[in-house]
Formats: sequence, C-alpha cells, structure tokens
Amino acid sequence: MLNWLMRLFGTSPRARKIIDLEAHLDAVSGSPLHGDIEFEAYDDGYWELEIEIDHPSGPPAGPLDVKIGGEVVITLVPSNGHETEHKLVSGRDVIPLEPLAGMAVEVAGPDGQLLTGTLRADH
Repeated sequence: MLNWLMRLFGTSPRARKIIDLEAHLDAVSGSPLHGDIEFEAYDDGYWELEIEIDHPSGPPAGPLDVKIGGEVVITLVPSNGHETEHKLVSGRDVIPLEPLAGMAVEVAGPDGQLLTGTLRADH
C-alpha cells in the first residue's frame, strides 16, 4: 500500500544521513585564519563537503590546498573579502577519498601550513 501511495504522489523515501563529520580548523603559528569543514553522506549515495575559511585580516596570498587524510581534496583561490567558502557535492565533484572520523584536515598556502583540525562526529 505504501509503495502505491508513493508512486501516486511521486514521492520517495527521504534519504537518511549516515555520516556527519566536522572539523574546527585552528591557526598554525600565529596565522590570523580559522575555519570549519563539514562532511555529510546519505544512504542514497549523495554527499557534500562544505569548507569555510575565515580570514579577518584579508585574504591569504596564493591558492589554498585543503587536505583530508593527507590528500588534497580541493585547491581554493581565496576570495577578496574576509571569508572563503566552497561546497563540493556528489554528482558534480569528485574527492579522492571518503572522509572518516579521526582524519587530519590541513589547509596550506604557498608559504606552508596555515590551519589544522581533526574530523569528528558532529552531534
């Protein structure tokens, strides 16, 4: 009966979140930056990785490599404002690994590492 009603109204069961991880990114050696990264995955295969880097003193020089577990997942060009944000999503983007709890997150610029954190369950 439920399947018939779902077909009639064109609905399907809502995807269930199976992974919800977050890392707060702290500055390394006096960098004025800070940020957050969040990874969510659902039982239908959809995932998204959201990155936010705050740079209150202006944008850092050069591109920023965002690494998870030592692998570069994206290289960002800092925005001219006080914040750089980007969202990667399945179906449009590819990442080289599945983020897992306990993995290190690093953000590095041309002059070295700027931010670090560790992925943890987001409750």
